[in-house]
Amino acid sequence: MSKSKRVQKKNPNKVLCSRFEKFLKAHPPAEFSRHLRTVFFDYISLQTKSGFPQDFDIYLGELYDLFELLDFADDLLPRAASAGYHEQT
Repeated sequence: MSKSKRVQKKNPNKVLCSRFEKFLKAHPPAEFSRHLRTVFFDYISLQTKSGFPQDFDIYLGELYDLFELLDFADDLLPRAASAGYHEQT
């Protein structure tokens, strides 16, 4: 049985929350957000020379929402707990 089929048999919301929590512990939101913004703005600087995809405005909205989520998660997570976990990995 594939991993996705096993997940479907469990409560998908609980599994998603658990995976998201593990991700946030392994990648502190503030640090991840900063790195993602760096990659994004590097991409922007390169794309200004060759043009943007037609639906780029959709990507911007989705990225904005992701950055908002990361900021919100960073505000909620205790700094010491997430930093300590990250240092151990």
